[in-house]
Amino acid sequence: MIKRNTPIFIYFFFLTTITSFAQKEKKTHKHLIAATYENDVFILEDRYYSFGNLIDYRRVLESDFIFKNTKEDQLQLNFTLGQKGFTPDEFEQSDVSLYDYPYAGWLFLDSEITKSNQKRIFAIGIEAGLTGPASFADVIQELIHEVFNFENQPTWVAQIPTALLADFKSRYSFEFSSKKEHSFLTIISSGAVGLKDVFLEEEALFSFGKRNPINKTTLFNNIPNSKREFYGYIGAGYRYVAYNHFIEGAIFNNNAPFTLGIKNHLFKLRVGTSFQIGSQIIKLEHYYNTAENNLSKSHQYTSISIERFF
Repeated sequence: MIKRNTPIFIYFFFLTTITSFAQKEKKTHKHLIAATYENDVFILEDRYYSFGNLIDYRRVLESDFIFKNTKEDQLQLNFTLGQKGFTPDEFEQSDVSLYDYPYAGWLFLDSEITKSNQKRIFAIGIEAGLTGPASFADVIQELIHEVFNFENQPTWVAQIPTALLADFKSRYSFEFSSKKEHSFLTIISSGAVGLKDVFLEEEALFSFGKRNPINKTTLFNNIPNSKREFYGYIGAGYRYVAYNHFIEGAIFNNNAPFTLGIKNHLFKLRVGTSFQIGSQIIKLEHYYNTAENNLSKSHQYTSISIERFF
């Protein structure tokens, strides 16, 4: 049941670390690129949120854009191009009566503008993309399973149909730090509304170690300054879910062959660490959430990110 959907482009980032030790650090950085691979294979599972491949580009803005750019507040523009796949626990079965989660794919572009200072971050964004066969999530997963000759093959029977979806998203984070700034408590409020998701979420995140202020740390996807970071973190959150397209199908004119009702209340945990090697950043995170519908179980997955700023 173990799979290895690891995209080849991630290995490129490991090779770039070879030159980083001889590279002179800059005091300010304006750009960052990142590659992220998410999968539950690391805990020997293959269900629900099964895999994700993400590429990020982030840039510090020097002029006004939606928000006013000031000396106190930094503006940053973030883009994510990604693909995600969702499968039932019994993914090798063709009988949908055995499913506890619909098959679903998501190919998307996420754009976000953030305004931040040393105590807070405010962000708004739009995530838009395609579900169903148009996402090519089924093609990628089936190809990987076939190439590596895995025993159990996903069927992708009755997947959520192709649709164009978009969400408006917002996030507000406020941080408290110790006097010596070796430990931080961040309260994060976020939400989304659209044809893909409707939810509200609150999270308390405790981080510790050598870390930049909230507007300069990679923990919150900001471009760092010249100070090297090496930190850990643990967070606990609650999400109220009013709608999930990947489980319930379309809000209007739903023609999905298999859907389920959702659980409105989700509890979430995450732990992680991040360390810097020259201009490269390696981030490891592990996520847990309670069951998303009445048939499914709780779920865990791991995220590995390789980032480079310049």
